[in-house]
Amino acid sequence: MAKGDVISGIASVASGSALVYQPPLGVEVVIKSVSGGEKVGTGYYVRLQLTDGTTHATIRHLLASGYDTLSAHSRGFENTSVLINNARYLRLYNYGATQNLAFTGIQIK
Repeated sequence: MAKGDVISGIASVASGSALVYQPPLGVEVVIKSVSGGEKVGTGYYVRLQLTDGTTHATIRHLLASGYDTLSAHSRGFENTSVLINNARYLRLYNYGATQNLAFTGIQIK
């Protein structure tokens, strides 16, 4: 991987599990978008978190209703800027039904 490369991930994540992306040592990434499940309505809930592997801090919620309401046109966060590295990295925690979670970003170092 090199500076300017696209970073992305996608996975089917069960309830109570997380999609985690931890860059290699010395690499820094800016996460630009995060997306959640395919269902509109109750059942799909995701926390966009920063983690060090032990402690998790929620940056935003992706909910079927509430903080960031899902619609038929938007099921994620676009134009997000979450900076991560090997020590503090991305965690997408699913506390709803099993769903596909994804993220995209750019390596900056």
